[in-house]
Amino acid sequence: VIWEWMLMDYYYFENNTALEDTRRTLDKMALGGIYDHVDGGFARYSVDKIWKVPHFEKMLYDNGQLLSLYAKAYKIQPSEDYERVLRKTANFMIEHMAKEDGYFYAAYDADSEGIEGKFYIWSVDELRNILDPTFFETFGEYYSITTSGNWEHGQNILFAEYFPDEFCQRKKLDPKDFKSNLFKSLEKLKLIREGRVWPGLDDKSLTSWNALAIIGLLDTYEALGEEKYLKFAMKAGHFIKDHLQNKNGGLFRNYHRGKASIDAFLDDYALMISACMKLYENSFDESWLSLADQLTQYC
Repeated sequence: VIWEWMLMDYYYFENNTALEDTRRTLDKMALGGIYDHVDGGFARYSVDKIWKVPHFEKMLYDNGQLLSLYAKAYKIQPSEDYERVLRKTANFMIEHMAKEDGYFYAAYDADSEGIEGKFYIWSVDELRNILDPTFFETFGEYYSITTSGNWEHGQNILFAEYFPDEFCQRKKLDPKDFKSNLFKSLEKLKLIREGRVWPGLDDKSLTSWNALAIIGLLDTYEALGEEKYLKFAMKAGHFIKDHLQNKNGGLFRNYHRGKASIDAFLDDYALMISACMKLYENSFDESWLSLADQLTQYC
């Protein structure tokens, strides 16, 4: 929310410092270990000032809001790097945090097999066995990989200092070849990682967090123009409309394994009303405005 305010300060009042500070933070987060370079999405927080070592839990509310933030930054100053963050994060949410019915799960745990971050980290030997030998050293240099590990117990977190184009400029590499090899390498790691034991899934669905996800996907749609993000946002909105309204015209907060429960809190109403308004702006379906008005009157 603070960084969205900073972007507005730049947009309306041409405060260049506000934009520079926001971009610096978004750049460092997207390069850091808090961002999942393999499959998209952001961890809950980092434990250091350079965004390197995350608490590996992935929360829906963080990723929904960060979609909105990167989308707005992208609209102000388009960037191939921000576009990649947007696509990978939105795709992660749809592929791994959403149920086919249209609603989003709450979170993935930090641990798998009882070890924090095990799903996300790599030893040098693993990377050497997986990656193309001709690109292994360059990949390791880009992601700060060390033989002894850049984290605990000889393990490595993927952590970059520069986006690909700047790295190529500094190292005098061909950007087209480097990016092709880099993205192929990340796809290989993704395939290997999908065979690992996944972190535990918190499979409840919260109305307010789903509303943030809907808003984030719609902001991504507005920035990139890709229809699938609009379609899934609509699907999630319809799920809440169909399954999380109570007989009194209000909302339930929680949905878990086919059952809606717990009377909604104020944030559920505020965020769902905002999501309804944004659904209307992107579809011109007036039923969303009617629902927003109904929920406002209920509050």
